[in-house]
Amino acid sequence: RISDADEGLLKVRRPESVHIRSGDADYHIRDQKPINKALSKCLEPGLSESDFLLILNSRVFFWPNEVRLRSHFGRYAAESPAIIRVCSRSLFVLNTNPKFSRLNSGATRPNSYLGGVPPERGHNTFLIASAFDRRPAEVAEVTFEGACILPDKVEIGSHPEGPWQQQRITVRVK
Repeated sequence: RISDADEGLLKVRRPESVHIRSGDADYHIRDQKPINKALSKCLEPGLSESDFLLILNSRVFFWPNEVRLRSHFGRYAAESPAIIRVCSRSLFVLNTNPKFSRLNSGATRPNSYLGGVPPERGHNTFLIASAFDRRPAEVAEVTFEGACILPDKVEIGSHPEGPWQQQRITVRVK
């Protein structure tokens, strides 16, 4: 559980990475630099930026495959991040409500195929499997609301190439 002071972080964009303490644990929470002023132009009607940031920041995120991981890894490589590699099937058995996104939900870059406007974001950005009407290869993010229990066979590394070490941990947002 995060402190009331840190809970305010869930409703605002983080221009820089932040560190918070919960109990005797320290957490490093990534920046949200790819979210820019275009966010206000791509929200579904009736949704404020704070509303969407709460939707976004209340989730645990996974890249669905190594191709997506590699395409984003370079941005944080210098920080030697901890990468969690896990079997999707095992993850879905323990967490029965995964939601899937067709886009990088935190990157609000305009798209040329939409006339320079970023794709719409809102309550339907993250969909359950039965509502995700695209091919599995089109999943850009796998998310879990609030917390994610990891299976016994989890590997941790600092680079997509490894080396990998087996560990068991629980990732919690709130």
